This record gives sequence, C-alpha cells and structure tokens, in this order.
Amino acid sequence: MSHYRRGVLIVVMLFSCGFPEKYQGEIIGDERTGLEIYLPRRTLTIGERVAARALWIYSTGEKLFAEESEASWRVEGAAIAVEGRGVVSACAAGEGILIATLGDYSATEVVTVVKPVDYSHLKLCEVFYDDIGSDDAEFIEIYNGSDEDLDLSGVMLVDGNENSTPFAFPENSIIPALDRAVIAKSSDSFLNRFGVPPDYAGFSFSLNNTGETVFLKVDEMIIDAVYIEGGSSEFPADLNWGSETLPAASEGNAVHRIAGDTDTFADWMSGEPGPGQ
Repeated sequence: MSHYRRGVLIVVMLFSCGFPEKYQGEIIGDERTGLEIYLPRRTLTIGERVAARALWIYSTGEKLFAEESEASWRVEGAAIAVEGRGVVSACAAGEGILIATLGDYSATEVVTVVKPVDYSHLKLCEVFYDDIGSDDAEFIEIYNGSDEDLDLSGVMLVDGNENSTPFAFPENSIIPALDRAVIAKSSDSFLNRFGVPPDYAGFSFSLNNTGETVFLKVDEMIIDAVYIEGGSSEFPADLNWGSETLPAASEGNAVHRIAGDTDTFADWMSGEPGPGQ
C-alpha cells in the first residue's frame, strides 16, 4: 500500500513521540496484505531528525510494527535523507519521498521540510499606552522587517507585570513581509478611536502610564523589548538601555520605533498614534 501527499503541518520536536502501543503486540494467523510507514511527524524543520518504522497491514485491517532490521529505506529528492533503521533527517526546504521496502511490499510517505522561523526581524514598532481619558484604546504594533511572511503562532506579547496573562497569537497568524500588525486591548474602543479595526485584539493587561516594559517573546526567548519611561518596577531598564526616563509620550501620544536597532532608548521617539502607518 502506497501513500502520497499526506504531509501534516505540525512543528517537529526531535524524537518527541514514542511508538504507539496499538501497533505493538502479536497477530496470529492473519494474512499480510500491505505495508505502511509510521512517522511521528511528517513536517520537519531543517536540521531535525525523526525515526520512521514500517508497519505490516493485515487482512483484518490491523497494523503491527515490522522488525526494525527487516525494512530497507531510501528517499527521492534532496529535502530528506535516511540512514540506519529509518532515521530521517531534514536537509533542505521542500518535499521528499520516504520509501520503505519489505519483501514484496513497499510504502511511501511524503515528508515536508521547512526552514526554521527567523524572528530576528520581528520588532515592536509602536506602543500607545496613555490615551486621553480611558485607556481602553491602547494598542501595540509590531513590524516584520524580513522579506518573508512570518507565522506568529507561539509568539507572545508580555507586559512588565509578572502576574499578567500574555497575549498569544492564534494558530496560523501570518504577518506579511515588510508589514505591520496592530494588537489592541479592545477592538471596539480601538475602532471608535481610530476608525479602523485592529488586526488582533484582546490583550488583558493594562499598560502602565508611568513606566512600562513590553516584551515580544517566543517560548522564553525575548525577541524584542521596549522600556517605556524606565520600564516597570519588576522589569526596569538596564544600564545598556541608556535612559531611566525615555522613551516617553505625553497623554494622547504614543512611542514609535525610528530607524535603527541599537536596543537602546535611541531607537524610539514620541508622537501622535498612527496604527498601521
């Protein structure tokens, strides 16, 4: 039995899954009718590896792992390589075909290889933290400075309060190359204030008017940070930031990133809020 084009878009972790118990055991007296490839994941990131196994298919429809030493393996295409007893390595972006042969039977699986996500060009570019009157129209804007679209799945916005709940981008949130995304506290308040809807909405934390830290993070890695008016009491600006008071914006204004990426206050200035501009 052969299978083509069954790639699943799931992020791979190295040998992250054990082999399911349902495929282990003993089937007595049933005819073998085909072969199938078991892969914990079918989408890999360049440099990752995953162990494949061959499965016998029986006339009852049940499946059972073949002995690891029985199957022979090969690949078609430059995206993947296979070694030993079915250890698949992701070599280059694209699709490769993994082929298992056992006796008179063979099976194939398509493996999709993607490049690692490069977050180094993803930046905070505007923070509106002190509106006139109610602060419900607060927003944070980010910019994708790379020449490729980025998937924001797993990326979080975090403020300077350890007890706050981060804003996590939903699955399959794409920010186009050289484009911006606006994340508002309240979609309705933002629409009333600026006349257009935000790209995303619903962060639950409130941005402090007298000192705030905003982090852009993935997992525990800080992609970018801004320390407004010296940062928050829990996450103050360090000496490398260069200022205990800047950037700062008067009521009704926002702080904007300007040209440069020095990871200091000099990257920022104040001005009228301009989401999406």
